[in-house]
This record gives sequence, structure tokens and C-alpha cells, in this order.
Amino acid sequence: MRKALLIPMGVMMLMAVGCQEKLEDRAERECREQTEKSCPTPIENFSSMDSLTFERATHTIVHHYTLYDRADDSLAFVGKEEEMHRELAKVIANTTEGRIYKDAGYNYRFVYRSHKDPQRILYSTDITAKDYK
Repeated sequence: MRKALLIPMGVMMLMAVGCQEKLEDRAERECREQTEKSCPTPIENFSSMDSLTFERATHTIVHHYTLYDRADDSLAFVGKEEEMHRELAKVIANTTEGRIYKDAGYNYRFVYRSHKDPQRILYSTDITAKDYK
């Protein structure tokens, strides 16, 4: 009788594990859902978030922004690249959202584009686990 109960329980446990969403699938889904729900965000501090995407090959969560007005200038970042990188790494380190991705060592990329010329990337940086841990 005991074996008869253990076998179905074991099968159910295996089914539950098999149905769990892979972390890559979850990241892709959550980025898509966040984009659909919140993007583009209202313009604040001369920027707006356009979308979040996920690159499976590199395990990178990409934040896409557009810059407006006086921030829409490539000279605004000259000489400030390292400072921006450090500040963005600090934001990732101090954010509790997405902890599961940080624990897994995922990367983050921030891409800032020009509102006047959307094909033009004004600033981009990659934040790796060594930057935010």
C-alpha cells in the first residue's frame, strides 16, 4: 500500500519539476511583459525607457532608452562613460527586482538612443556580475 502511494507522488513531483519554466524563458517573458505593460515610460529627466529585451546567447537583459532635449547630445557623455558605468552597476546591485537573474550571474546592458536620430546610439554599456556583486 505504501509503495502504491509513493509512486504517484514521485510521478507528480517529476511532472512539477518538468513543468517549471527555464530561467531564460522566464527572463524573455518578463522582459516582454514589462515592455507591453509599461513602455514607453513617460519622459523623466530627459529620458524614456522604450523596452526591455533579453539576449539568450549572452544572458543579457537589455534596457533600451531614448534621450530628449539637452540629453540628446553625444557630447553629454564624453568623459563620463566610466562614471555612468559605475552608477548603473550600483543601481543593479541595489535593486531587489530581478534578484533571481543577479543570483544567476546574468548581464545587463543599457542602450541610450537619440530622439532626433533613433538609429544613433549615444551611450551603451554592459554590466556584468563582477560589476554588481
